[in-house]
Amino acid sequence: MYPFSFIIFLLYSSPVWYQSIDSHIPETNDAFESRINESRIVLTGEAHYNSSSPVNKYNFITYLNKYHNFTEYLIEFGYAEGFLLTKYLETGDSTYIEFNTLCPSKDYRNMWNDLFHYNQSQPKEKRITVTGIDYERQRPAIYAIGILLNSLNIDPLFEEQLQRLRKINEEEKVWNPKEEVIKIFEELKANLQEPKFNHLKVEDDFKHLIRILDNSASHLRMKDRNKDFVKNLSKVYDPEKRYFGQFGGVHIRWEKKFTFASQLIKYFPDLNMNNVEVIPTRYYNAFNTTSNGVRKITGGGYSFAMKDKESVFETEFGNKIENGIYLLHVSKMPEKLSKKIPKGYNYMIYVKGTRALKWQK
Repeated sequence: MYPFSFIIFLLYSSPVWYQSIDSHIPETNDAFESRINESRIVLTGEAHYNSSSPVNKYNFITYLNKYHNFTEYLIEFGYAEGFLLTKYLETGDSTYIEFNTLCPSKDYRNMWNDLFHYNQSQPKEKRITVTGIDYERQRPAIYAIGILLNSLNIDPLFEEQLQRLRKINEEEKVWNPKEEVIKIFEELKANLQEPKFNHLKVEDDFKHLIRILDNSASHLRMKDRNKDFVKNLSKVYDPEKRYFGQFGGVHIRWEKKFTFASQLIKYFPDLNMNNVEVIPTRYYNAFNTTSNGVRKITGGGYSFAMKDKESVFETEFGNKIENGIYLLHVSKMPEKLSKKIPKGYNYMIYVKGTRALKWQK
């Protein structure tokens, strides 16, 4: 579905301030390449259940990995999902994504399958890993905990708790960990502090396990989700690595003080607006889905970087292009369009007329 080879984009095929990224991120050989080379973290917007989302994910992840050595993919889900998706990218074993809330449709499953095959084609030091920085979801957390206890060869010691958790997972397909589940997690965490497990504390799987258990009640105490993102990232952050993430627009706006993007440059001394690149996403005449069905995103669009009421952007640009996904260069835009975009953004993604994804529970 998504080609593994990147096609060199011919600039004469469209105006130089926007380029189609439906099937690949073009090699632009301009300021975009330079800007990405300078960046430690790249964040883009998304619409979770629009067909553009898995396309954008695959295109950006593979582009940033292949040409700019980004290896760490941040997701708006918990440590458990990050662990399970990394295992899937290592092995291709579909059981790792069976309980994953990041695979809600066939399009997403195809995207992760394509990413597995892409990953296998890369040298080991360049392979992509996934890190969740949000709160834990119940089903993947329970599944990941069972896998980790087994890999540490200590699951027989916790069989009673594991049976209770598996029964809950079979009976109740809920999003947030229930109080009963959190109590069992607290039991496990307390038991794992016993001296007989001290020799395991240096193991990566033990560290994964403790992070998931520590994070599983975070949705109950969450006051500022963006600060929690930063706190969770700080537990695994490596200043030698480069990170890419796709988040809802509310989390990555520069012009707001308390977003994930703004908090990043406050918390990490090595990060600033020069090496964190935020690429907002705007939707026009596209479709998205909610838990209650499908809604059409009309001409006003899902606006991240611009006010919804300012429709001149669609009048001057959106109505004149074909359906698809485009990378927009703000500095090269006509002035009447660029002035609609707040300061701090060098590029945008513009999505027109894509389809809604069918939710698969």
